[in-house]
Amino acid sequence: MPKMTRSLLLCSLVLATAACGESKTNNGTNNNNNTNNNNTNNNNNNNNPGVTCPASASLTVCDLKVDGGEHQPQLGDPVVLEQVVVTSPTFVILKDTDGNPSLWAFFVQDLATTDELDWRFSGIEVTYRADVQGQLPAVGDVIRIEGSYRDFGQEGAARQKQLSATFFGDAQSVMPATPKLVADASAISTGGTQADDYEGVLVKLENLTASVVTDVPGANGSSIFGAFVVDGGLIVSGTIYEERRVAVGEEFNSITGVLRMGTAPFDSGISMLTPRSADDVDRKNPIVTVDSVVAIQDPTHPDHPSICQKNPTTTETCPAVDFKNMTVTANDSYVSTNLRALWIQDMSVTDGKFAGIKVTYAASLADVPQVGNVINVTGQVADFYGSRQLEFPTFEVVNSQTATVAPIVVSSADLARNSGTDNPYEGVLVEIQDVEVTTVCVEATNGRDFGNFLVTGNVFIGNAFNYAYNGTLVPSTMCDAGVDCSCAGMTRPDDNRTLGDRFTRITGVMNFSFDDMRLEPRGDDDLVLE
Repeated sequence: MPKMTRSLLLCSLVLATAACGESKTNNGTNNNNNTNNNNTNNNNNNNNPGVTCPASASLTVCDLKVDGGEHQPQLGDPVVLEQVVVTSPTFVILKDTDGNPSLWAFFVQDLATTDELDWRFSGIEVTYRADVQGQLPAVGDVIRIEGSYRDFGQEGAARQKQLSATFFGDAQSVMPATPKLVADASAISTGGTQADDYEGVLVKLENLTASVVTDVPGANGSSIFGAFVVDGGLIVSGTIYEERRVAVGEEFNSITGVLRMGTAPFDSGISMLTPRSADDVDRKNPIVTVDSVVAIQDPTHPDHPSICQKNPTTTETCPAVDFKNMTVTANDSYVSTNLRALWIQDMSVTDGKFAGIKVTYAASLADVPQVGNVINVTGQVADFYGSRQLEFPTFEVVNSQTATVAPIVVSSADLARNSGTDNPYEGVLVEIQDVEVTTVCVEATNGRDFGNFLVTGNVFIGNAFNYAYNGTLVPSTMCDAGVDCSCAGMTRPDDNRTLGDRFTRITGVMNFSFDDMRLEPRGDDDLVLE
């Protein structure tokens, strides 16, 4: 690579992609980008009068962050950062129109200038696409990054300076960054006197109390999903690690995280403390952790905890869980714009009873465990309108095999739709055999046909996953425009549901939803017609 002058040594970006039909993702929410996302000059964000970046033989993060500095490159210039330490795991910030991740990010901190300016202007977000060269670094790696200098933000809001990476050098060493202890939370909250200085920097605050836990105010009248507010109006974001919903008045010994400026329409220009894992959040009164899925699911188990009810929200403290060696039996089920779901099961429970559970996770999660993976999972458990779910999870893959997972063979009588919320097979991968279609369509509560049907034994076959037998969904806009989307209309394209059709077997995970226990086939291979 040709030698670069110092004025061309650094970069940071979130590319403007509105023209590409992509959408910005934060906190599991997809948002259409404003088309005015990249400026052509550097007078767009922070004014830092009187700040002089320390002298260095190479370009520094400070050179990128401080406007008007002698060595600040122009937007779009190629740059190189040397000896920066990775301070956060990778997270998804952009998805394409099909919902597939297309842009990722992590934060780095400059070792050369951290001490000289008391950590100020030493951190920056690094973005990259799938074609980036080199080995993706881990938290604590000290690396060299090549790329270009960019900024990103919504029209009329402060813009985040970024480095858009094209190459990652091999890790030169491992040196986890020490967080900067900030005494006053209000100083780094939105509009605070030090919010710009510490944007992108790993910080730590102590002795905090939660003041807002739902409907956290965002930009443009929006709310920020998965966030809560602590002292000084500082928002704690769930973009990288989504902490369990806390109660108003709950106290924390400390919270550590990267101070991040929001760039999506719903959080543009907002300063947010962004924890990276459960280790970054130290509660004053930690709750008891349950390590058995059977104890969670079986109401008669001696270690069964009180399960909080979220209908739709709660101020109760929900039980924490720490499950080891769980097998993923299904994944990538649509829950909402913000959420997806997977199912896990303890395969050491030979009869399968009470051995599985549904896990909801942010749609923005970069590395979703695959079916067959053996994983460790932490999170909290709650009942959401009767559906028991593990939420706010963290995943550790123990074994990345993706072998076929054998279902528990049961009778139809075990899975009847009205079998109640204590059905021992809720969350479990099961299989029923030699059944036929008894009702070709079951309407949803809004009177529409979403592809559900019944088979022998009053077993409700659901639509949590896509499969060909029940056709495809009619867009709601067409239903609203007058298309008969009820069971009487049977207007789903390519619908093959037929009364009396016989199946050799139907496999799926059991899921309680909208007051029905449902068997959810994971795809075409789970429905075998005679």
